[in-house]
Amino acid sequence: MKINKKYIDEALNDASFPVLAATLVHISGDISLLEDLPKPKTISDLEKRSPLIQYMYKHRPSGQKIDRADKIESGHDFNSQESLIPGLVFNTEATVG
Repeated sequence: MKINKKYIDEALNDASFPVLAATLVHISGDISLLEDLPKPKTISDLEKRSPLIQYMYKHRPSGQKIDRADKIESGHDFNSQESLIPGLVFNTEATVG
């Protein structure tokens, strides 16, 4: 049986990365090969951030949680007027009782 390099090149160009990675592990039997592969940019960028921000992005993420994580990382003051709920009335005078 002759193998045409052109067809192999075309098949590899059309194949998805997860399928190729799974095939590589299956043929070699060595899952540690995946550790040497480059990580997606979004993952490597997230790993550079603080553990708190990583946690907020990874565990049950929501739009509100992501916004909060970005504000924490930027040093946002959560006691500023823009962070307060409109119409909320609170007593600013402390009473010692």
